[in-house]
Amino acid sequence: MSKYARKVDSNHAEIRDAMRAYGAYVFDASATGRGFVDLVVGYAGHTALVEIKSPKGKFTEAQLNFIENWKGGILARIEDVDGAIRLLKTMEK
Repeated sequence: MSKYARKVDSNHAEIRDAMRAYGAYVFDASATGRGFVDLVVGYAGHTALVEIKSPKGKFTEAQLNFIENWKGGILARIEDVDGAIRLLKTMEK
């Protein structure tokens, strides 16, 4: 496993835990690496892929490649708990 697969942003646990507390099923995929997202979130019959970043965080080249080639549903960059809750509310609709 590369060193990048083990690195998570400092806000990672807070955001993951807030989404779970809101009622979402959250699979933490942060150890996957190779550009894959941090979280796979299931809520209200929908699935979203979530990349957690600090407010000034930048995507890696592998992440940009994944984002540019993703052909599925929701893929969101989340920086804080408020953003996570906004995403879940959007998934409710």
